[in-house]
Amino acid sequence: MKKLIIALLLLPIVPLMAQEGGLKNVIGGQIAFQSLKGASEQFGQFNLNGDDNEKTRSINLFPYAAWKVTNHWLLGFRLGYGRAYGKEQYFGGTNIYYLNNYSMTRGIRLIGRYYLRPSAKFGLFIEPTLGYLGTKTKQRNAGANEYYNHISYDDFNFQAAPGLAYHFTEKLGLLVRMGQVGYGFGKRNSEDTGTSDKYSNFFFDFNLNYIYWGLEYRWGGTIPKEQTPPTN
Repeated sequence: MKKLIIALLLLPIVPLMAQEGGLKNVIGGQIAFQSLKGASEQFGQFNLNGDDNEKTRSINLFPYAAWKVTNHWLLGFRLGYGRAYGKEQYFGGTNIYYLNNYSMTRGIRLIGRYYLRPSAKFGLFIEPTLGYLGTKTKQRNAGANEYYNHISYDDFNFQAAPGLAYHFTEKLGLLVRMGQVGYGFGKRNSEDTGTSDKYSNFFFDFNLNYIYWGLEYRWGGTIPKEQTPPTN
């Protein structure tokens, strides 16, 4: 965690490394709405754990800033904030019970963005990230014997996702990321029982539930122009 904080503090120095002309800085934000059924535990996402009887709804916000370091690479950081609500149905004898989950997540990530073919309008990119997520979940059993359970998660993960940027003006653009692939590990803590469990896994998700839309502002240099191939 200390190394991550030190790296973030050094980010203002990054623009000095860029010797080439063109775009140097970007700032923006992304938003995602998710409605999942049977959500499984995934690193890097602000949703709840569950099975086929659980429905989860969440909203996630991701402000970010990045600096150009080469003609193809941006380096920066991204913050994350998410709220989620899940309702799980389970059976006890002949009775049906409901377990309500309320979750809040905060995170911070180092991001890199590699543009496969940078241009003035369109840019297809791959975005690898490394970060930390802290989640607090409050479980409320709505059955006959009502009780509460407080669970927290500390997640560290590496992931990568493809994306597309379209700049409809010289400075403003739309951004979309879809899917994720990576590896994560962490610890689950139960505040009520005083127990904790470690976990780790690989994840691979590319579907309509993992789409992130955003708006981006570019500044700090000359916007790269479309190149015309030389003629003989």
